[in-house]
Amino acid sequence: MNKTEYFSKAIPAALAAKHIWPGFIACAAAVESAWGESRLAREANNLLGEKSGFASAGAPLINLPTREFVPQGNEFPPLGTYKIESVVEGDKPGTWIDIDCWWPKFADWQQSFVASMRLLRNSHLYVDAMDAETGTDFIRAVSQKWATDPHRADVTLQIYRENLSLIESIVTTCTEAAPAQTIPIGSPTLHVDPNNADTLIEGKVPEVKADAAQQG
Repeated sequence: MNKTEYFSKAIPAALAAKHIWPGFIACAAAVESAWGESRLAREANNLLGEKSGFASAGAPLINLPTREFVPQGNEFPPLGTYKIESVVEGDKPGTWIDIDCWWPKFADWQQSFVASMRLLRNSHLYVDAMDAETGTDFIRAVSQKWATDPHRADVTLQIYRENLSLIESIVTTCTEAAPAQTIPIGSPTLHVDPNNADTLIEGKVPEVKADAAQQG
């Protein structure tokens, strides 16, 4: 799956899931799912690495291996005891370990984004992320608690910057196909600083009719 194919599938799914930062979460999912090509994404439609501890009761599960980063000291994000339990005596801080985990399976990509949005809204761990004024702040706040990978936020934001034009183009196509769709409160307004093409200027907007310049 190339980048155009990936974003053409991921962004509409994130929009349909009413994610507050659809473009940014699509980039985070690209990191987590290897552009939709990971075994977890292919066999379970699980794009963001949600683990079984956060699955709905009765949800189908799949057991697959994963890698977790062993942090230094108290750096472990307080996301769930499964991460603490996965680090056994003898694991060296600052290294990656291989473990097996249970993961929820989703019917499609949209449901994966729905599940992640539900967790963000319902967990006290993500208050800062939900209050973020920009997509950049959202990704940095989420990444501190969501994943053990210390580089997740930086890699996600790099993908976003490198694919901004493509992301905006796909959002435009989505909104033109559904002109009555409203932007979820907190969706970002994006444009490029004319004095610095690498600088993204972002801000929140109130709920309004969909406009390509105002979505993730």
